[in-house]
Amino acid sequence: MKNLFLILAFLISGIGYAQTKNNSESNLDGLCAVVSSLREESAESEHEYVYQTKILSAAGVSNEDSEETIRKKVQTFWKQNEAKLICDSPDFNVPNGSIVKFAVARRFEAFIDDVTESWGVDLNKIDSSDNRTVLDYVKSEIEKHKETPIESILKRYYRKLRAAGAKHKSEL
Repeated sequence: MKNLFLILAFLISGIGYAQTKNNSESNLDGLCAVVSSLREESAESEHEYVYQTKILSAAGVSNEDSEETIRKKVQTFWKQNEAKLICDSPDFNVPNGSIVKFAVARRFEAFIDDVTESWGVDLNKIDSSDNRTVLDYVKSEIEKHKETPIESILKRYYRKLRAAGAKHKSEL
């Protein structure tokens, strides 16, 4: 009975991690789920995490591409698809929020490092559901977690995002 309950709970929780409807990039199916679970790639993969494989594939990156070409391809892909790069989950406090906010909520620093350092994507999208940028979101999360161990993690994310060009809505 316990196993049946665990299987049912897993299946139900996975429903909330789907991308938005009409996602034309099949490579992005389940992207929020792999970000949520911090899912690592298999040993045979060139990448550490599954999200990297999904995003790089969707961006048309090939093994022969230079780091600069990869960066440009991902930036172009991200800009063209940022409206689809959102996550909706019962345990995420931003309905249809950006996947970067979702990674912050999951404390997935490798994802944050990729979008800020490796790929340099535009971090200034304002989500219509909460009317905030990712930097606004992180600032509000810092306030919520004042004087807790999470505060220092969120402050580190804030510095990384800011250094990568993220702005508050009021600055745009």
